[in-house]
Amino acid sequence: HPVHAIQAPDGDYLIVGKTASNGFVIKIKETASGVNAWLDNQETATGWSPDYAWGKSMGTQGMKDHLLNVAATSDSVFVVGVKSLTATNADRYIAKHSLATGALIWEATFPDSSTSKDGAYITAMITSDGGLIVGGVTDAATGSLEGFKSFGNPVTGTACLAYFSAAQLSSNTAPSAPTWAKSYAPSLDVKAVKEVPSSQGGGYVFVSGTNP
Repeated sequence: HPVHAIQAPDGDYLIVGKTASNGFVIKIKETASGVNAWLDNQETATGWSPDYAWGKSMGTQGMKDHLLNVAATSDSVFVVGVKSLTATNADRYIAKHSLATGALIWEATFPDSSTSKDGAYITAMITSDGGLIVGGVTDAATGSLEGFKSFGNPVTGTACLAYFSAAQLSSNTAPSAPTWAKSYAPSLDVKAVKEVPSSQGGGYVFVSGTNP
């Protein structure tokens, strides 16, 4: 199930999404003949269809591991989502891949306030200073994230934003924590975030959901 897509700085297209158990990120060449090339062609023993640059998956069979958004720099791809650490615990997830080859450079998860809570990053964008701003949900009830994002909305949890600096993104070592992180109760999640130009005061604006 594709969830989000962008055009990368090199002109190719990046698509992230989820299956029943895994998340995936696929890079499709700018010269692809059409959407049917992605829908109809299957991976073969000799590799991807010529319309694919590369494809990668993450997660464990039987778990609920999904990729929900993607951002890219001139040489790297950053995917975000949710990764299950156990059958009853899922954390916010971010990973860095090579834009050219798809090779995994690092991945990291960020825990909630307890192992009985779930979290996910839902949105991501590269900032004007070369960092990455991500938003999502933290401290949701265990198991309550299934079906959210393109299928619906979380019904519990707290909206959150986190910022990773340009130095953290350029490193070949996964960050142990974001440069800064904030939560926004009683909002449930951050669905989208945009940067405010410095000429208009700077900072970020985001769209969130709440229970009626």
